[in-house]
Amino acid sequence: MGYVSKPVKINVATKKEPDTYNELAQVLNEYNAEWATGAPVLGLTIAKEQFSHNGNPNKHGAHDVGQAITYLTFEATKHNVFIPQMAGILPDKARDIYTSQRDILPLRCLHLAI
Repeated sequence: MGYVSKPVKINVATKKEPDTYNELAQVLNEYNAEWATGAPVLGLTIAKEQFSHNGNPNKHGAHDVGQAITYLTFEATKHNVFIPQMAGILPDKARDIYTSQRDILPLRCLHLAI
């Protein structure tokens, strides 16, 4: 029996939505917040820690996020859009902000540089 799972998520915020953007910016550590919040778009990559269909641990979530961001980066680069990534985040803050997203593993933030 097959199943469909979405173990990778990217929360995206643009400066056109200041409340959402400022909320996501709170996830950045102090150093990254100083320079990254100048970007028009921020994103937070998230892996699900458990599979939705059976509750088992998702041991491959971080890898899946890495693969997704790799392909996103390749495609963006073809269009002269760059996606710097930042490991300097506050995972507990991300969990506090995104409480509706249970069993999440916040991994990195990114921004679009055009």
